[in-house]
Amino acid sequence: MKTLHIRKTLKLALLLISSAALITCTKDKVENNICDGNGQPVISSVTTADRTASITEGNYNQYVIIKGQNLCSLKKFSFNDIEVSVDQLYANNNELTVKIPNKVPEKLTNTITLETSSGSTQFNFKINIPPVAIKSVDNEYAPVGTIMAMAGQSFDFGGYLKGEGKVLFGTLEATVEKATIDSLYVKVPQGATQGMIIKTVDKYGTENAFQYPYMDRTNMVVNYDDKPNASVKYVGADAIPGPLNGNYAHFVETPIRDGFKVDQFLKGRVNVPQDVLNNPANYVIKFETATVIPLNKGGIRIFGDNLVASSKYHPWSFTAARQLHTSGKWITTTISLQAAIGGTATMAARANNQVELYGVVTVSTGFNIDISFDNWRIVEKSKY
Repeated sequence: MKTLHIRKTLKLALLLISSAALITCTKDKVENNICDGNGQPVISSVTTADRTASITEGNYNQYVIIKGQNLCSLKKFSFNDIEVSVDQLYANNNELTVKIPNKVPEKLTNTITLETSSGSTQFNFKINIPPVAIKSVDNEYAPVGTIMAMAGQSFDFGGYLKGEGKVLFGTLEATVEKATIDSLYVKVPQGATQGMIIKTVDKYGTENAFQYPYMDRTNMVVNYDDKPNASVKYVGADAIPGPLNGNYAHFVETPIRDGFKVDQFLKGRVNVPQDVLNNPANYVIKFETATVIPLNKGGIRIFGDNLVASSKYHPWSFTAARQLHTSGKWITTTISLQAAIGGTATMAARANNQVELYGVVTVSTGFNIDISFDNWRIVEKSKY
């Protein structure tokens, strides 16, 4: 009797083990895109990853759930003509979870295509591809004939990687010397003049203007020419780093003498729109700068409202770990206007909405410096 009981116990244990193995095997099959269903695949809907809403369009890098029937045993899956590797998605008979790839299609069909061992199906679904856009340029005052580097988005979608997109300065076409997914390097065309709108025209003919015009003079405070600085010290047209479009401030001492001093390189006024006073957080101080040797010290102060808040400034400081070095190349730089006025939410009312910018180098211990400035202006901050 005892032997029989042991045998029955062993049989029961083996049966349980076999059942558990079968369950595990079935689960593994589903997780690895293998299932028993062999009917024609059907897609009924697409939902958000949390299953709270059905959607008809999606964005780059968004996870979505495809719902339907016979969705496993996948051989191929794609959005438009961009294929997603089968091992990068999870599928069972009724659901498929996938991440929308951030890659531009050659052919825009606005469809999902799914192929299994039993057939294929398509479903209408739009991928929101970010429009071709220039977000920033390295030097808004790049002289005619020089290269302007543009950072942006979707230049592959616009055809620029295959020479099918254009960049215009006004109506003048610029030569695109190099293109990547998120950057363009263009030669500023002959005849380009201050104020021209810079825009892209992609292979579909869609136009998109850069937020700031070429050689922007919006709310120009000081350009060391027709908008002069209060002091002519350091102002000229030195050969190194060389002028952008006239005189500029070139502050160079190697080293600056020891002992506290204040050297002014910026002081000028402009009447700004009321919105600047109401919403300084929406604006920036923009200027061009160039360094011949690395700047790795503090000491530069930018006062954003010197008439009304003369004790408030932005310490434009650098360190050995965070240097400013342009190797003599001019670049466009921005500083938050709100930071330069002490962080206040608004600027006080004043006659003619006049704002004064003031900039100094102030040190107590000498260090080497060779830095240039030009075209101080107050403009809306970038929308990107």
